[in-house]
Parts: sequence; C-alpha cells; structure tokens
Amino acid sequence: KDKEIFLDTIFNSSLHAEVIVDMETGLISNCNLQSGILFAAGNASLLNMPACKLFLEVAQGENEELYREMCNPAKNWEGELTCLCLDGGEFPGNISIVTFQYHDKNYKKLTIIDITEKNYILNELQTAKIKAEESVAVKSQFLSNMSHELRTPLNGIIGATNLLLQDTYLPSQQEQLNILKFSSEHTLSLVNDILVFENSGNLNVI
Repeated sequence: KDKEIFLDTIFNSSLHAEVIVDMETGLISNCNLQSGILFAAGNASLLNMPACKLFLEVAQGENEELYREMCNPAKNWEGELTCLCLDGGEFPGNISIVTFQYHDKNYKKLTIIDITEKNYILNELQTAKIKAEESVAVKSQFLSNMSHELRTPLNGIIGATNLLLQDTYLPSQQEQLNILKFSSEHTLSLVNDILVFENSGNLNVI
C-alpha cells in the first residue's frame, strides 16, 4: 500500500501531463492531475477516451502513417503535435511516447509538455535575428556609400594638391599647399581607419 501511494505521488506530482494508454483498445486507462489541467478537463473526462483524440494531427484519422508510428509497440516516439483541449482550445505540445508492459499487456506512456511559451520565445528570437540581419545589411550599405562618398572627393583634393605642388606657384603659397596636402591625406587616413574599424564590428556608431 505504501509503495502504491509513493508511486501515485510521483505520478501526480509531475509538472507535465502523463497519460497511460491501453494499446489493445487505444483508450486512456490512467492520467495524472496535470493532464486534467493541461487539457482543460477533469481527469475522469479523459479516462476511456481514445488517445488519438488528444492530437489534431491524428484526431481526424487523416494521418494514418503518423498514427501507426505512434502506436508501434516496438518503438518509442517523440515529436511536436497540436494538442486538443476538451473545451475546444489548442496548444502546441512536445510529446514523448514510451512503450511498456504490465501483466502481459502493452501500454504507452505519453508525456505531454505545453511548449506555447517556448515557441513564443523562439519566434521572438527569430524576429530579433531577422532585424539584426537587416540592420547589418543597412550598415554594410551605409559603409559602402560612405566609402565612396568620402574617399572620392578626398582623393580628388589630394590629386589636385599634388598637381599644384608640381606646377609653378608663388613661394608664399608653399605653406598653404603643404597644409592642404597634409590635411587631406591625414583626413583620408582617418576615414580609412574608421571604415576598416567599423567593418570589423568593433565600433557601433550606426
């Protein structure tokens, strides 16, 4: 009696739905308290109910291959299915099905986990990933434009300055031309460093 109470306590203290199916009839022969909560029904309402009615993908008998795979006594099964509550609601569930024998009869133990929150988090992560990829693409396009828009005129200034320095000019213009040459080359060097640093992902200014 103590052992029976102990096992019953373990069965009903599970945070997931645990459903026992008699494989001769395909009916639910036992279920824990969490099953009634998860499927919006009292435990008694689930007893003697066809287990296939719990899952949208097999409830209508339209996926016979999946149903045969789940019922195969030689194999266990795990996957995600849409679970049908007795009040008409639905939720995504992770289902694991394990075969066992008791008094020479085949049973299946179904462990059902509501993964609504998990799927929500995964969807949020996917959305964040898409936004991040879009941001990277915009950033890459911005850097490409900046590279062209900044470097092109600076190269033009440097080229024109060098031509002026090679041409005839007044002695008083020497200092101004040297300043122009140094400043334009230094600015181009800074722009190159910034764009290279930004491309490496070490600077987040965009």
